[in-house]
Amino acid sequence: MQYKATNDLIFKKLMTGQGSSHILKAFVRDILGKEFKTLIPRETYHIDSYKKTFNKTKILRTEVDVLAVAEDGSQVTIEMQVNPHQFFEERAIFYLANVYTSPFGDEEAKTYVESNNYSPLCPAYGINIIDFDLFEEDEDAIQTFSLRNDKTYKPFLNKRKQKILMLCFFSLKNVNIEKSSTAYHWQRFFNTGEVSNDAPDYLKEAQRITDYH
Repeated sequence: MQYKATNDLIFKKLMTGQGSSHILKAFVRDILGKEFKTLIPRETYHIDSYKKTFNKTKILRTEVDVLAVAEDGSQVTIEMQVNPHQFFEERAIFYLANVYTSPFGDEEAKTYVESNNYSPLCPAYGINIIDFDLFEEDEDAIQTFSLRNDKTYKPFLNKRKQKILMLCFFSLKNVNIEKSSTAYHWQRFFNTGEVSNDAPDYLKEAQRITDYH
């Protein structure tokens, strides 16, 4: 049996393992179009911590696969979903909103303003990698949604001129994707476990990590 990066354990190891920060940053840039100076996972992968979570007798809800924080306080979530879930759209919004509100009142946050519990709230970006049909098959493989004015399409920004919430879906099923893009190489990697010779070096390294584990 071939294990690919769509496997839960391997995906977490690939994105949050020691020495994988450049792969995480590259993936976010290639799929979301956001370039961060630093992107640090809240929790790095370790088999003992994974088993501890897995063996909990009562789990009220699952946690996101990857949660990382950027240098400006922005948070990025990445979810790998190979099977459809009932109310998946609601679930995706729930996770993103939960992450966005989590720094509320955090006096240790870089953006904290005295006596203002809302000041630590920074943009939250959610990437959902989906291996099932969520959109029509002829639609784009990558679809991104954010808050905007429905009439003028003007984005709703915070005081730092940042988009507050962005929700992205990266389909491994939809074939409408630019073949020369790095996103296409990611899609091929997740689907087959392999990368082509003209893929970026960090994707070739991602394949080596996956093959090793």
